[in-house]
Amino acid sequence: MPAAPEVELPSGYWKIIFIGSSPDKGEYAAFLLDQATPKSASFCDYQVTVEEIERRTHPALSFWSALQAGIARRLKSRKGSLAKEMGCP
Repeated sequence: MPAAPEVELPSGYWKIIFIGSSPDKGEYAAFLLDQATPKSASFCDYQVTVEEIERRTHPALSFWSALQAGIARRLKSRKGSLAKEMGCP
């Protein structure tokens, strides 16, 4: 068989979850997991800020650009409260 092209695996994966009509009118949580994270690990241990996800994505992603800059900056710089509703301590 011909050699298959190499596939580059990402170093990890992320999730940003929010409920409500927009992040500033609801609750949100962000998680960043390394590819080596054990399947038995609790996602709660990997909660981060949206700012951290933006910083670590290449090319850099920008979330919530429709929000006013000051509001977006404030929300992105802190961990959201939705994780507690999802069962995280």
